[in-house]
Amino acid sequence: MTPPTQQGRSVDSQDDAVVTLRGIVGSGVGSLNPAYVIIVVDAQSSTIGIAAHAKEGLIKQRTAQKAIAKVRSALDL
Repeated sequence: MTPPTQQGRSVDSQDDAVVTLRGIVGSGVGSLNPAYVIIVVDAQSSTIGIAAHAKEGLIKQRTAQKAIAKVRSALDL
């Protein structure tokens, strides 16, 4: 699996220990449903936060959950 494409990166100007990464990951059945993923890395407290959001249709594909699992596996978490 290839890592998610980095669409944007913002660094908190007050605290350089916090880095936010945002991107879109293909997820769901056949990786055809896009999911918006945000990753927050806090070096000071040694934590990583991962959140995802995806639009679901009538049939729930759990796209956001699958996107988070895909990112975790790419990061070996």
